[in-house]
Amino acid sequence: MQEKFQENQSADHFDDQPAGQPNAPDAMQPEGRLLSALKWLVSSLLFLMMMITFIDVLGRYIFNKPIFGAAEMIQFLLAATVFAGLVLACHRNSHISVELFAPKIYARIPRLHDVIVSVFSIGGLLVITVELARIAQHALEIGRTTIVLEWPVALIAVPASLFCLLASIVNILWLYRRLR
Repeated sequence: MQEKFQENQSADHFDDQPAGQPNAPDAMQPEGRLLSALKWLVSSLLFLMMMITFIDVLGRYIFNKPIFGAAEMIQFLLAATVFAGLVLACHRNSHISVELFAPKIYARIPRLHDVIVSVFSIGGLLVITVELARIAQHALEIGRTTIVLEWPVALIAVPASLFCLLASIVNILWLYRRLR
């Protein structure tokens, strides 16, 4: 039963289809270009995070000179990576999920299952978007900065809320394509 559920789930994802299928995003279309740019952004952020960590550890333990503010830099990079990567995860519909009841529900009402999951995902993402936007606005109003580097907190809160909004839009588009 579990294997059948997973086979059905992967067959419904428009991103898993080869290029040229009707629902697969073309690299020349705006959606394909956006996804390519996000993949490069996430890859670059991860690489930069890895390099800062590597250099900081070398500097700390070999030369006794760590990178000043490396922990805050890595925190910013991690947040940016997570929220930019969220858009990609939503596009592929490849979220981490707990499948206690999903296979049984999916076996009986597959279309309704996808709709319910998508609606809750969209709702949750929109709540997070609003909260992040509220945090960003408050951080801008009071000029909140990080402790060590004194970077504006809004520098990460604004993009995080925008990426979360984009993830909501991607989920809405996925649901629309699923119901078509």
